[in-house]
Amino acid sequence: MSGMKFRRICTSCDSTFFTPDRKASVCPKCMRKRGQAQATSPVPRFAGKAQSQPAHTAPSMKPRLRKPIKKLKEPRAPKPPKARALTDELRARILEAYETMKSSPEPLRVINAQISEKLWVKRGLVMQAINEANARRELPLDQQLNDDQKKIVIENFSKFIEDCIRPPDGRHRTLAAQLGASVSAVRQARREWFKAQWGNAPDLTREQLFSIEKAYWAELKSRRLPLKEMPGVIASKLGFTPFQVMMWIDQLHDNENLLASVPDPTEEQRAAIIDAYHKYLVSEKPPENALHKTIGEAVGVTPRQVHKVLLRYRNHQRATYSVVTR
Repeated sequence: MSGMKFRRICTSCDSTFFTPDRKASVCPKCMRKRGQAQATSPVPRFAGKAQSQPAHTAPSMKPRLRKPIKKLKEPRAPKPPKARALTDELRARILEAYETMKSSPEPLRVINAQISEKLWVKRGLVMQAINEANARRELPLDQQLNDDQKKIVIENFSKFIEDCIRPPDGRHRTLAAQLGASVSAVRQARREWFKAQWGNAPDLTREQLFSIEKAYWAELKSRRLPLKEMPGVIASKLGFTPFQVMMWIDQLHDNENLLASVPDPTEEQRAAIIDAYHKYLVSEKPPENALHKTIGEAVGVTPRQVHKVLLRYRNHQRATYSVVTR
């Protein structure tokens, strides 16, 4: 194989020549004319392969660029708990926020919730500060309701709460339109009635509200009492006033329209939420964190989605309730 020669065509003079170098492109005659010495030994088959490759096929010599290492995000610090003490400074901030929002068409409970999230304080503190401020604020005499109008407000609100009725325009605005009075006047009359109903009874704790909810759900399952009799029966069992029980049941059946913009979870998630709610109702005490947050973390949805599912579920149970005679 060492004496093998290859037939080549000179790229300079187009003559044919034989050479042991299969890649030679110039004949010996032309090489001598150019003053180049002809190679005397054949080039090994694989020698200089990389150097002899055309420029467009030669391997790239550019250094590899390493991808930048992504910095790990620092874990977000958990939010501190909402403020639980109503200081003078906090009261002033709440009332300042309320002044900018009180003309909103939203119900007062929605305004309270918005201020609670904005200032990161417990919703009960917001309600307390606003109620106390409104109680001190006297309406002009020409805007105050007379005794007959106040009686209408009390009768309607009693029915609203007892039957968990929520008019589309809100309770205060509906009565204000009916009486031809201001919303503030209706709200003040309702507030005075609430204060008289509560008397000196302390606010119920979370555990006490949980006991009311358990007892109420047990009565719904037993189907032995009309809905209107349940608050009185539950109150006598637990040692509360019927008004306290009625108020909490009313809150359990809040207006679903307030959560209309919240996306619905999947059917599997909905079933898991209701199942977790049933387990909550037979437990000995409420969870350490808020119910909606606890269930949401377990199922993989937001607390507002949990609230929407449970609210729709409870309202459906009440709407389809009927007493079973035995």
